[in-house]
Amino acid sequence: MLNFNKFYTDLTAPRRYALAFLIFVVALFVRAVMLPVQSGMAFITFYPAIVIAFYLCGLWPGSLTVLLSAAAGYYIYFKPYFTFTYTPEAAHTTLAFLISAAIIGYIVTRTHHDSNLALLHQQQLADSRLAESENFLQLAMDAAHLGAWR
Repeated sequence: MLNFNKFYTDLTAPRRYALAFLIFVVALFVRAVMLPVQSGMAFITFYPAIVIAFYLCGLWPGSLTVLLSAAAGYYIYFKPYFTFTYTPEAAHTTLAFLISAAIIGYIVTRTHHDSNLALLHQQQLADSRLAESENFLQLAMDAAHLGAWR
């Protein structure tokens, strides 16, 4: 079974970046299919993408998804379309996206990190209890001196 709590630790760094890029491409495709370029809402599909990227891939690959999303949103979905021409609306909306994405990234990675620490603590506690049980059993076997016990 796939454990999403430690998914990104099982992947190598290049695979995490590749997955983050793939998540961005899917979000861009969904945005292109959902709404025409002129409809506004430049970043609507990129918000779920960054949550997924931060959760599955970690901080830096998630940040790559944010930067790609911001660049694509600015370039494609603001007038004049398909240019990086400065307009106050595009700049302010993109800045708001970057700030909210940073907050989302902090929350997702911090929550994910805290849950991993709790799981690690539970595993360490279980390991120490198992070691105590093994030591107790070894002491009982050493004290028994009976062949049938062994």
